Amino acid sequence: MPAKTEVQAGRAELTPRPGFLLQRAGRWFVRALERDLVPFDVAPRHAYVLTAFSPGQARLQQDIASELGLDRTTTSTVLDQLESRDLVTRRRDPADRRRSLVELTDAGVELLSHFNATLARLEGEFFASLTPAERATLGNFLMRN
Repeated sequence: MPAKTEVQAGRAELTPRPGFLLQRAGRWFVRALERDLVPFDVAPRHAYVLTAFSPGQARLQQDIASELGLDRTTTSTVLDQLESRDLVTRRRDPADRRRSLVELTDAGVELLSHFNATLARLEGEFFASLTPAERATLGNFLMRN
């Protein structure tokens, strides 16, 4: 067996590291998502926040932040941007005026539909070498962390 070069040895040490592999996979996915969202004039963070909604369902702004693991300031900024594009509406919660309820507009529902299709296609491309059971196992593992 030939001796490994320094570059090959370095790569062999990095490649099996799960943290490195997750970071590399994340970079690929974000770049592909940025490219595919250009026609909709939104960034991945906008689309990510839209995934917290179901059509016709109002959500508490603080619940969205908590569910997505975002701080309240970031969530508020993204929702401001989505609201300025008429993709979401916000109103005060009648039960507690200190809280905001957020809901998708018709344009937001349409964009969410395009985004979900884009995600499904990209996930299909990226995870093509995995069986459905392997995808489920990976998803379940990642949900624990």
